Amino acid sequence: KPIQRSLMSDQNVLLARQPIYDTQQNLVAYELLFRPEDKCDMPSFDGNIATSRVLLNAFTEGDIEKISGGKPAFVNFTKELLLSPPPFNPEHIVVEVLEDIIIDADVVDAIKNLKQKGYRIALDDFVMDERYKPLLPIADIIKLELPAMNTDDLSSAINHLKQFNNTLLAEKIETIKEYKLCKELGCDLF
Repeated sequence: KPIQRSLMSDQNVLLARQPIYDTQQNLVAYELLFRPEDKCDMPSFDGNIATSRVLLNAFTEGDIEKISGGKPAFVNFTKELLLSPPPFNPEHIVVEVLEDIIIDADVVDAIKNLKQKGYRIALDDFVMDERYKPLLPIADIIKLELPAMNTDDLSSAINHLKQFNNTLLAEKIETIKEYKLCKELGCDLF
């Protein structure tokens, strides 16, 4: 399908691949992101919506595999995409549930359906909040945003999440010190 111009307002967009590593620093996946070419457009540009809609509307399954080098691609899903998912192979896509999605019965059912079809489910920018309670047993990966959490909050969240047997992904790691801290606390991906 062609890129829908109404979503991009005639902007050129750039594709970014954010690498995801395991504890041995092996590349295991990419998060795929779109951003405007012109930084002046940033205030009006919603990167999460652009990433999910443009990527999944513009690329075929083979394109995603090529872009991600055969590694799984983490892709932001809006509520709209959760309810009407694209027909991609679940081996190639990790569904990221965006933090601003209202988690209602329809969303929980849609995520359970995606899980039954073989998709891996990641909760993006997770914070300790009761609204996530129905998703914790379903989610495969919990993404913890390090700059948003101090060491005590991070440690507390990791200790709580261990009971669910999820893979924990520390994101926005900028230093070796942060990497080592997150690894020591029990994170699996970075």
